Amino acid sequence: MPSVGTPGIKGHSLQKSKLPMKSNPQAVDCRGVVTFVEICKMVSQLKYFIPLCSVWGAISVFYFSYQNGHIPAVQDMAVSKLLPGGELLNTNWTGVTVIDEILTAFVPFFYPIVNGTSPNLSLYAAKFAGAVAAIYILVCLESVRAGNQGRLIAYFAVSAPLYVTLHLFTSPTASKPTKENINMPVIQVKTLLWSTLAGYVVPSVLVAFPEMAQGLLPSKQHGIALWQAWPIYVAIFQYGISKSAEICCPSGSGNVAQNRSSLRYLYAFAFACAAIPHIASWAISLSALAFPTLFSPELASTLTPRNVFENISPWSSQKPETLGMGTLWLLQWDYMTAAAPTLLWAILLYNAAHSACGIRVSSVKLGFKTIALCAVAGIAGAAVELMWERDELLFGSSDAQKGQRGKE
Repeated sequence: MPSVGTPGIKGHSLQKSKLPMKSNPQAVDCRGVVTFVEICKMVSQLKYFIPLCSVWGAISVFYFSYQNGHIPAVQDMAVSKLLPGGELLNTNWTGVTVIDEILTAFVPFFYPIVNGTSPNLSLYAAKFAGAVAAIYILVCLESVRAGNQGRLIAYFAVSAPLYVTLHLFTSPTASKPTKENINMPVIQVKTLLWSTLAGYVVPSVLVAFPEMAQGLLPSKQHGIALWQAWPIYVAIFQYGISKSAEICCPSGSGNVAQNRSSLRYLYAFAFACAAIPHIASWAISLSALAFPTLFSPELASTLTPRNVFENISPWSSQKPETLGMGTLWLLQWDYMTAAAPTLLWAILLYNAAHSACGIRVSSVKLGFKTIALCAVAGIAGAAVELMWERDELLFGSSDAQKGQRGKE
């Protein structure tokens, strides 16, 4: 985990040119600085490619799912009101026609995750759910930062690629980050962890383990339908808890020390949300490959990494053999088109923060670091760690700059 003022200070210097320098002791060799500026410009240009992720998402998620027959199959179930196995599909949820139609369309899609017929889908869904929580926390944090108040990004978050694009092109926290404009109300930071737990984690656990919801919900279908509104639950809990906290102990925006302490708990929680399901899903999948005797023959084959994590090309002519397989393919691409832009966003903000503090970043070391983080915590976990280090650096920018000047 990052320590105060450490990100990017040690070991992040570019190789100096070995060409002979002028003998004038007052002359300054600017070639290293120019190289650093060029690298920063190259990295910053990557933001122009992020909108393409939305196009790719439309192709890999929706077009592919329609072409391979998955979306038509889900639509047919909504019309016939029959789920796989012959179970009747409930269509009366709230009494509001529009909402009931939406929920009826979503239930068949999520049903294979919880009915036990697709273990590889259930395993991947756990990893996916953890990444969603981590990305959601990052977006919520950006929306309450001082520099983003009154801007569209404080209220708009439809999809990860679109939000990231809008943030990079409009937010001063992306172009000119400072400890002042990334600061946020300490109450919002302290309560976000609890609202995410209550509004997202608890409903997700109840859906994943239906036996825990016995007596609370009539059926698995009701659990799936209830889960769909988790962003509303989180927003309600966040508003209620934060308002109650402000009344009981008003603290305004809080000082930097308070926010740093609260942020560390929140970032640790977000990192755990991404890392634990990532590690667990890969551990189970690799165990099925290396020690198949621990599982039944059919289960061992289903849980191998190839059958859990390998994405199918959107241009493939393959058709899903089951509803669960089609949902797995969709979730795999949905994860990639959300997590990859988020990681790129984190890298760009990480570099912008170091540039603002006058600290050089080794692109090679950052690349290896990012790959290692992805292996340990997944793409979303890597994004959380880089954003965490960015905040630590900017909140401790005075100390960081003093440390850098001391090394020169």
